[in-house]
Amino acid sequence: MAATSDNDEELLALSKMGKGSDQHCCVPNCNSNGRRHQVSFHRFQINLWIQAIRRDPGPLFNINAFTFVCSLHFTKEDFKWTPVRQTLKADAVPTVFSWKRDFTPRRPLFKHVTPDKKPKLQSENEMMDIISEEVNQEEDICTQESEEHLGDTRYD
Repeated sequence: MAATSDNDEELLALSKMGKGSDQHCCVPNCNSNGRRHQVSFHRFQINLWIQAIRRDPGPLFNINAFTFVCSLHFTKEDFKWTPVRQTLKADAVPTVFSWKRDFTPRRPLFKHVTPDKKPKLQSENEMMDIISEEVNQEEDICTQESEEHLGDTRYD
């Protein structure tokens, strides 16, 4: 038989899967099933996989002969490829999960700081105090200038 590429073997393995299968993946947040998705399903190996998939057996999750993990949760290196099908290696553990995706951290937002020309006022009363003080200073200056000007003028 002629050598086939990995992609050809994968397509061949997927085409050999049973159609209309009622298998479902037991991994949280995975909706893979045998009817709509072209994935393979692998019987659950309790000791190796229970911690990896983050599910504890209990009333909502029972491990039995119909508990499967789909091929989407394994890397290509976890499989042995044959001309007929893909076979999961005995020591393979599922490692591909939606909660393990590496997200690039958001860059910090750029905050444009503009220098204030004048300090901001805290209240209307503070603003009124400042205005009154400026008016008083101007009145004092005007009074001084008037007195100096009047003092220079002599009436004989």
